[in-house]
Amino acid sequence: MSTQEVVRPDQMEQTRGISSPVQLVYDALTAGKYDWRTPAGIAKDAGLSEDEVVKILQTALLKTVVRTYDSDYPKTYFYTTRDRQQDSRPLACPSFGRL
Repeated sequence: MSTQEVVRPDQMEQTRGISSPVQLVYDALTAGKYDWRTPAGIAKDAGLSEDEVVKILQTALLKTVVRTYDSDYPKTYFYTTRDRQQDSRPLACPSFGRL
């Protein structure tokens, strides 16, 4: 699967067991104990570079993820899946904003 293709959330379940970079990023977002993840944290868990993770989040998983930021640190982005966002508790930091 090319990182240029957009993957819908319902398609992710169909790719379980495939160790593509897109699947590794998706698994790092959904399998961890954290509701919101930085690209650096996702990269560490997925075994990919941070640049690769950002590219995948902004292309292949564009319709699957939600991005937010901490207004105290505007260049620090946090990602989660749309499903996980709906199920998660509100962010603890009041300075978070949505993009």
